[in-house]
Amino acid sequence: MSATIQIMAFGKIAEIIGNANITLPHFSSTNVLKDYLNQQFPELTKVKFAIAVNKKLITADAAIEASANIALLPPFSGG
Repeated sequence: MSATIQIMAFGKIAEIIGNANITLPHFSSTNVLKDYLNQQFPELTKVKFAIAVNKKLITADAAIEASANIALLPPFSGG
């Protein structure tokens, strides 16, 4: 059985991918995952979003462990 990752999408990101929770095959890094998502959902290329891996916000390419939990987060605004 191959490893998978759980993806939770929020806000506009969930609207674009059509689901708030998806399971995908394991990807080696966040850049590889982002490239895959942009290919599958071209509308994502027009939206800025952050990636969190196991509840840690990622600011550069990072390795993704097998069975990781990923969150796709739309831009935040403070108040």
